[in-house]
Amino acid sequence: MNLPSDTFSGLNIFPAPDPPQSGQHFFSYEQVEEYLAGQQSIDPIEGVWRFGGGEPPQDPVYEVAIIKNMQPDNFDHDFLGVIISSSNGNFNSGDLKFQFDSADANGEREGVYFMGNVADQSTIFQALQPDLIAFIVTINGKRQDVEIKRLDLNGRDY
Repeated sequence: MNLPSDTFSGLNIFPAPDPPQSGQHFFSYEQVEEYLAGQQSIDPIEGVWRFGGGEPPQDPVYEVAIIKNMQPDNFDHDFLGVIISSSNGNFNSGDLKFQFDSADANGEREGVYFMGNVADQSTIFQALQPDLIAFIVTINGKRQDVEIKRLDLNGRDY
């Protein structure tokens, strides 16, 4: 059987897996603030953060809630980065974008980042300032520096 060479061009043989589910669904900054207000204690890292929108491959914009992991049997790290909104169709509200541990003596937090295609990559998250977290991932063999910025009450970067 001879088929035209483009017969299967639109078929995705290896679709992206579903991202891990956090068990939390936030659809707005206000919902995150309400959730955090109901917690007994808040870590300074908790809140609403945004990243992406730069040059490819960092085009998608992600807005995430960083919250304490209240399900230690389900997740391996102390904090979860839960999607509030994303321009990447692979991620929806409630999906886990990353997770990391409490800071060590050097201020570094070991963790896992879920790439745009949902593949996981181990990395080190570091709070460079109270409102700026940075980490490094490798995309197609190239180093990609990523910065996550905390949002203020109006949804703008600090």
